Amino acid sequence: MQNGLDAHARPPQSIQDVYKQFQRQRAESSSHFDIDSAENRFQVVDEINVNILNTAFDAFTGDAEEAQLQSNAQVLESKIIPGISLIVVTQPYISS
Repeated sequence: MQNGLDAHARPPQSIQDVYKQFQRQRAESSSHFDIDSAENRFQVVDEINVNILNTAFDAFTGDAEEAQLQSNAQVLESKIIPGISLIVVTQPYISS
């Protein structure tokens, strides 16, 4: 045990109280969630290179000759649902 910390010990009561409050707020806010609301906008947070996409697609399908994507894909994230990401391919694939 380093610095007197024990990973298996219960956290102090003050930390437990804060966590309980967080859980209650999260439960209340999720019951009023509307994914179709005007506030649900998506923003581009990243881009995935077309070569990486094609390599992953080939590994998943097992057939490298069947189809290839033509452009990078954008990764979008919802502003009201942090952590939920969408991968958008704007160019369709071409068959070889």
